[in-house]
Amino acid sequence: MLDASHIHPMIVHFPIALVIIGFMFDIISLFNPKNEINFKISYYLLVIGSVTAVISQLSGLYLTNHPKSGELYLVFEQHELFALISVILLIATTIIGTLFTMKYSKYLRYVYSFLYLLSMLSIAYTGFLGGTMVYDYMIGL
Repeated sequence: MLDASHIHPMIVHFPIALVIIGFMFDIISLFNPKNEINFKISYYLLVIGSVTAVISQLSGLYLTNHPKSGELYLVFEQHELFALISVILLIATTIIGTLFTMKYSKYLRYVYSFLYLLSMLSIAYTGFLGGTMVYDYMIGL
């Protein structure tokens, strides 16, 4: 039977996929700057990924059961920390990307790509920790 605790696992895959694919488009746009469509795709995927990351984090905080002790608790704490780091990085990257689209600056472009890389790595690690909780500790099953 479907209950509120199932919402988080259903939503979390969106920001992971959107941010990773968006970063790939960003790398392509770095090597082919004259074709602006790749940058626009990366930017829009980032925006949607950021929104879904915030929704994912909120659903994890308020709709899931939280372990209280043991090894699982330590993994859970890391998962929560990296989820917060991911959301902060994604919001910062979105702001820099928005500023870049308003005023072209090579400096902002490289800051944007670097923050996008950090965001992608952080959200991938957050997903890895979530998978560790599910598959190694059987949480939510």
